[in-house]
Amino acid sequence: MIPTDRLEQILKLTQAHGTVTNITLAEKLGVSLMTVRRDIIELEHRGLLRRVHGGVQSAASPDRGFSLRSRQQQTAKHAIGAAAALLVQDFETIYLDAGSTAFEMALSLRQRSVKGVRVVTHAINIAAELSGLNHIGVVQIGGEVFGQTFAATGPLAIQAIRTLSFDQFFMSAQGFDLRNGLTDSNLLEVEVKQAVLAATKKVVLIADSSKWGVTSFARVAALNVVSQIITDSGISLTSRESLDAMELVVSYT
Repeated sequence: MIPTDRLEQILKLTQAHGTVTNITLAEKLGVSLMTVRRDIIELEHRGLLRRVHGGVQSAASPDRGFSLRSRQQQTAKHAIGAAAALLVQDFETIYLDAGSTAFEMALSLRQRSVKGVRVVTHAINIAAELSGLNHIGVVQIGGEVFGQTFAATGPLAIQAIRTLSFDQFFMSAQGFDLRNGLTDSNLLEVEVKQAVLAATKKVVLIADSSKWGVTSFARVAALNVVSQIITDSGISLTSRESLDAMELVVSYT
């Protein structure tokens, strides 16, 4: 009989991240790939998840919405956002991604005594949070607002981004690892991220440790496009050594 607690762990991981690879599940659960595949078949038979190439996806929508995501890893996201806000310099133009960690950064940025900073974003909640401040200018990227993410995406957003350039891109991701790089469950968000990547000088990944080792539905880019990573201390020592080997600047809050 398959242990119920192990099945619950698999469901928890897939519900939290949308898509998870078989290898990641085996590592996190401390079992073999064969055991993971057997568990996945059982859960798929029950209609609780579905298999995809090399992994598994939650049977629920991969887009969990801002309100749900903002309640997860709250302490880590707050610390990451505060650390990221300190990297913003006077008179810079930055692009702030959509997402709950990016929103935490916006809250911290409000309190910074910077001058002449311009924030460009496709996240309407972030633009609203930073609007009306004397020390920060806001450029709202327009487009079709997707689901519960508060993010404007689509052709209009891409067209606008391609006419601009940025000093720093504070980027979120639903998954990141050495093999598959930066990934996201939303293809429209992937297009936005790729457009910003092509127009920025420096990329800073802001992602909590629960995203490490996770591969979501669509690949954004290889991890080496990132100059700096701000995450939390939940990443294991072995994983830290792997990131250090890439000569990335990594900050653990």
